[in-house]
Parts: sequence; structure tokens; C-alpha cells
Amino acid sequence: MDCIAGRKTGKLEGDILVNGHLKNPTSFNRLTGYVEQQDIHIGTATVREALLFSAKLRLPTSVDQAAREKFVDEVMQLVGLSHISGRLIGDAALPGLSQGQLKLVTIAVELVANPSVIFLDEPTSGLDAPSAARVMKAVKRIAATGRTVLCTIHRQTTRTGADAHLMHARRWQTQANRFSS
Repeated sequence: MDCIAGRKTGKLEGDILVNGHLKNPTSFNRLTGYVEQQDIHIGTATVREALLFSAKLRLPTSVDQAAREKFVDEVMQLVGLSHISGRLIGDAALPGLSQGQLKLVTIAVELVANPSVIFLDEPTSGLDAPSAARVMKAVKRIAATGRTVLCTIHRQTTRTGADAHLMHARRWQTQANRFSS
């Protein structure tokens, strides 16, 4: 997944095709989001502030403040963060969000850039089963918006909802093979 997303450096062999054409790194990077395994945020920011900051930096300048705020609200609703939008994220010295909530913030920070494709690197890693299930339900809602979602999951259980996503990925792979022949 890191190779496809362009996250590996060094020598890579072979071609990466997007819709049958060689991947253009510049346009590909504008169309994709990548959710790291680590959740790194400013602990003194609220959930809403973190998302607005990301949106301000990453959305086109043609998007005005009102539209940006509306989109941030939509993303918070989509991933299930609206009810904690005013809470501090927190850090080692400052109490804040749970690990599951923090992962949802990390996902939302990427979503406010409005990517067509989103890569998630082990989004359930380190989470308890209920938190992992909430994260995977959010991932399923993201996929339902029409975005392409690619994620690696090393803990496949029915509690995380990974089975359904792997089936969906297999169906996508079948469709991709049908169109590439």
C-alpha cells in the first residue's frame, strides 16, 4: 500500500497505473489522502480547530471560510466526531480524547482535504475491540460516500468489521481485473 500511495522512497520497480495511465505523482497526491498509523496532533487544539486548520491549509483558496466550516461539520458528522467537536485533543501532559476518538480525528484531518482516494495504514492498530469497531464503521460510511478506501488491517475479526471490508475489497479487485483485461 505504501508503494501505491507513493510513501516509499528509494528504488521501486514496475509501473503504477491509475485508470490505465501511468500515475502522475502531482495529480495523484492532490486526489489522495493517507492516514498514518500514528496519531500526531496538537494537544491544545479542539477537534474542530484541528480540522479547520487542516482544511485551511489543504483546500483550494477558492473555498471560502463559510464553505470550509460547513465541510468540516459534514466530515465530523460522517466520522462521528460532532458530539466532541469542542473537546481538547490532549497529549501526554494534557487529558483529552480516547485512542479511538484520536484515530477518528486523524482520519477526519485527511478527509477535510476532500480526497477521492484515502489510504489507511492499520486504522485499528492498538485499539480495543469496541473502538476498532467504531473506526471501521466510520470507514464504511466514508466508502459509502463514493470515495475509494484502501486500508491494511492486521487484526481481522468480526468485531472490527474487517470481514465486510475485505469482502468489499475482493469485489473491487474482481471489478478491477474485469476492466483491465
